[in-house]
Amino acid sequence: MATGKQLLDSIKHTLLQFRERELRGIATWKKGILPPVPAFPVCNLFPSRVNYNYRYSGGKYEARWGIDIEFFAIGRTPTEAMDQVRSYLHSARDIIKQYFKWDGLSIDTEIPMGETPEGIVYQHKFLQVGVLPIEIISYEFKPEERLTLTEYRETSSVELGQRIFDRLVAQKTQTAFSLREVNYIERAKVAPIPSFPAIVVLEPTTEYERMHTGLDHNARQFTIDIYTRLADKEINLDINLDLVEKVIDILQVYYTWGGTCYNSEVMGVEFIRDSRPSEVGGMVYSSSIRYTCLSAETSTESIRKKRRA
Repeated sequence: MATGKQLLDSIKHTLLQFRERELRGIATWKKGILPPVPAFPVCNLFPSRVNYNYRYSGGKYEARWGIDIEFFAIGRTPTEAMDQVRSYLHSARDIIKQYFKWDGLSIDTEIPMGETPEGIVYQHKFLQVGVLPIEIISYEFKPEERLTLTEYRETSSVELGQRIFDRLVAQKTQTAFSLREVNYIERAKVAPIPSFPAIVVLEPTTEYERMHTGLDHNARQFTIDIYTRLADKEINLDINLDLVEKVIDILQVYYTWGGTCYNSEVMGVEFIRDSRPSEVGGMVYSSSIRYTCLSAETSTESIRKKRRA
């Protein structure tokens, strides 16, 4: 079982072991974002996404983490900067092939092709960026103390959204999966957010299909956004990643929401660095949790038949 914070720390620790050899010369090692004027060359780490696969039983599921390993180099010419970045990308690929289990946190790591965007002029020199996206595969387990379904009842999207919101607010005073550090929780995006960290539960989209005679199956797809202040201190990214883990645990514990769902699953998370002043109030780390709640409700056809009767 691995968290995003643990994986980033393990990757950084592993790459640092090669700073006097294959990755010699790198002056700045970071995760998150860079300071305004870093010392070059730079190695930076950031998660792009995680997707979950629930094909296993016993609370076990698969996590596929997308993580970007970024290299920045400056040269007197575009070719000089490009050669530095290509060398680091090549070395990093070789290192990852050897250390793909990241201190036992993963079962495998897949390496697609590296990306090398065009360089830009920076302080009268040439800045080149290279990105090596990797996918780390690990196993996770749902919390053991999950509440089970004892009685099912129909609900509306409004009521279900309110239940999720009320539970997140209640966790601010709990000791397990505590959200006491969260300063703002809301059910609709409000700009600007007055204080970070913040959690916003967005109204769901709903998909319907016939499940049994007289019943519709609906899948309500919520987005739960977590905002933390963006700064070049690694602790700011850690705060966001820790909150994501807590919220996921809460959603997994209360997955039936008082009998209004027969199942619900966190499908994945998208991680964003918004370094521009954003609509929610400043520069932020934004993590969007995709959450699907499954329910059954009386079909429209059955309601019409009852009315005709």
